[in-house]
Amino acid sequence: MIKKLLIADDDPEIRLLIKKTLDLSDYEIYESKNGIEALGTVFYKKPDVILLDIMMPGPIDGLEVCRLIKSSQWSSHIRVVLLSALSGVENLKAAGLVDADAYLVKPFQIMSLLETLKTESRCVNP
Repeated sequence: MIKKLLIADDDPEIRLLIKKTLDLSDYEIYESKNGIEALGTVFYKKPDVILLDIMMPGPIDGLEVCRLIKSSQWSSHIRVVLLSALSGVENLKAAGLVDADAYLVKPFQIMSLLETLKTESRCVNP
């Protein structure tokens, strides 16, 4: 069964790297470059998994996008993996407060990304 995956990151190189990594996978891949686009894609495409950058331009950052997704009855089941160049306890706490399912620190290892996508359990750690 093909799963839908949204890559929400303002960096086109990161989006391209992830797309190329998952090129031969069973994912139908969508992209967005800011929080507003990400929410629109979630609403219209209903992805199974979202790779969501925390720091994106515009009025809504990745933490707020995650909070909105996880607080809505129709989208709370979507698996959200936060991506960030920021590490540290405060960021992990913030990810937990918005109910993120996982947290990867950039630059992340490709194997870490693949393992995180394969894992269905919650794991908010760097």
